[in-house]
Amino acid sequence: MLVVGVLLWRAGFIQVTHATGWPALLDVAVLVLSLDLLMYVFHRVAHHPLLYRWVHATHHIYDKPRLLTLFALNPIEALGFGCMLILVCLVYPVSALGLSIYLLLNVLFGLVGHIGVEPLPQQWLRLPVLRFISTSTFHAEHHHDGRHNFGFYTLLWDKVFGTAAPEYSTDFGEAGQRTIQGHSPR
Repeated sequence: MLVVGVLLWRAGFIQVTHATGWPALLDVAVLVLSLDLLMYVFHRVAHHPLLYRWVHATHHIYDKPRLLTLFALNPIEALGFGCMLILVCLVYPVSALGLSIYLLLNVLFGLVGHIGVEPLPQQWLRLPVLRFISTSTFHAEHHHDGRHNFGFYTLLWDKVFGTAAPEYSTDFGEAGQRTIQGHSPR
């Protein structure tokens, strides 16, 4: 998809600006929120019984997330994620700095979602904006129960569409610094 993106950029379909400062940070926010919505929808559709086996089952071979499970993707799924980024860049002129920061955040969120431990303190869920940011516990719950927690960067769309795991707050509080076993602590 990188080659397709470069070709679209060279042909003038994708506009990359040289903005820095606040405009670049706005680009990061636009990319994170728009791609979080698109990835939520794609992820939820990938769990449909007719598509799951062909698109997303490879990633769920592992019910206990670990770093390498981040990269266990079906090629269709990987292409889908690349197409989403290209789609957003086709309709929104993004700065090189904003895109670079977004791509760094994308890798960081993927790694945190699959580290198998909860590195964040219990107070995280009490902070107004931060409590809506996806955590290792949030994604581990999804690997254990594929009916919940489809978001990647935020919990926003899961809250809006009613797919957030009801035990998330409890599980997060109990996870602490111990290894997440891929199941809800009881």
